[in-house]
Amino acid sequence: MTRAVASMPATLLYWGHLPVPAAGGGDSDAARFRFERFLPLPVDDLHVTSARLSDGSTLIVGIEPQRLRTYLATRADMSPQTWELVPSEVPAHLSALPGLTSAVCRLNLLHGEFEPAPRRRLRRVTAWLAQVALALIAIAVVIGVERRHQAALD
Repeated sequence: MTRAVASMPATLLYWGHLPVPAAGGGDSDAARFRFERFLPLPVDDLHVTSARLSDGSTLIVGIEPQRLRTYLATRADMSPQTWELVPSEVPAHLSALPGLTSAVCRLNLLHGEFEPAPRRRLRRVTAWLAQVALALIAIAVVIGVERRHQAALD
């Protein structure tokens, strides 16, 4: 199965660089709200993704969901096999950040409500298989314990 990667212009996105937080505040929700100070609208109104840089700081991008829907609708090359949508470039003011190239590749905007159906299905099947395997292991352990218990009584 091929997993296509598409790109979108950086000018459609809101960009932020969040330095390494002081003690605490390093979770993704805290990062989202630290990003809000750079935005002309509330962060809750955006579709946001982020990636850690090699120095521990965070590169974060956001886009209005309606703008992303419109952009995806105008792209003829988008298909269910397109599993990633990443920025095509980085704004000049962020170009000197350490580990930027690998971080940009992790800024996938196709998650949440925009997650492609084949990837969502694969994730659900994988989780279901893991649950079934765990249940079978638990049953085998219970049966083994019962057999040992019966053997000890005999």
